[in-house]
Amino acid sequence: MATQPIETLEAGTWRRERTAGGARHRRVLAQLPTYLILLLLSLLFLFPWLFMFASSLKPSGRVLADVGSALAFWPTPFRPENYQDVFARVPLERYLLNSFFVTTATLVCGVFVNSLAAYAFAIMRFRGSDILFALFVSLLIVPFEAIFLPLFLTVNALGWLNSYQALIVPFVANVLYIFLFRQFFLGLPRDLVESARIDGASYFRIYRTIVMPLSVPIVSTVAILEFLARWNDFFWPLITITDDDKYTAQLGLAFLFGGERTQWGIVMAGTVVISLPLLVVFLLFQRFFVQSVATTGMKN
Repeated sequence: MATQPIETLEAGTWRRERTAGGARHRRVLAQLPTYLILLLLSLLFLFPWLFMFASSLKPSGRVLADVGSALAFWPTPFRPENYQDVFARVPLERYLLNSFFVTTATLVCGVFVNSLAAYAFAIMRFRGSDILFALFVSLLIVPFEAIFLPLFLTVNALGWLNSYQALIVPFVANVLYIFLFRQFFLGLPRDLVESARIDGASYFRIYRTIVMPLSVPIVSTVAILEFLARWNDFFWPLITITDDDKYTAQLGLAFLFGGERTQWGIVMAGTVVISLPLLVVFLLFQRFFVQSVATTGMKN
């Protein structure tokens, strides 16, 4: 008689485990099409990288010849000397240092300036702030091609042509980044700011000790976007820089083109070298980037 309750309990436990296992199995099967689609999309986005990397390790004559076949994604015959040839043909290390300097300076100054502007719109409320912010946001519809000539004339009038200032200062303030910072700041607990004000903290101290330490996700997002934009910029350095010592990596890559025959293996090797910093930055900050996308605009 004493074994009956134990057997009944074991049978009930077995049925519950079986039911839970079946539910998990059905849930996995239901999500399988989604995983397959995401896998296909990932492969689709990886194909250009795979082609670029494989082409950088093969002779130039095989790059275009292998297009259209599976050999386009396989480095055969293997020729790693392409990477040595890149640095032998152009001073790419100098151009990379220039790009790092310009990108880092613009990024640091941009985060400070744009976050301060957004802080004024989100925390330091003042009369007409919403109207002024709407005017700022309306500038997003103006393409760069519509303002580059007045911007070029302004830089020329200031005597900044062929200087690092021309590559940094015009891109410090950015309406998109002000918008992103403001939306994130609006989601921060208002009680923290009010408590700090009651304790006598200034607005700048609140910005420095409360708001910015809580804004790591949006700072990382802006850092990624700004790094991508400045690192990949080609047109503006092309029209403002004439000194080889100040060329950015994108301008240096252009030197690999030209002549009667483009050495595509060397070009692809240079492209891989220039693309690696972008990949490293995104991998380092992607966790904060996803967190920012998920939380921007949420209250408290």
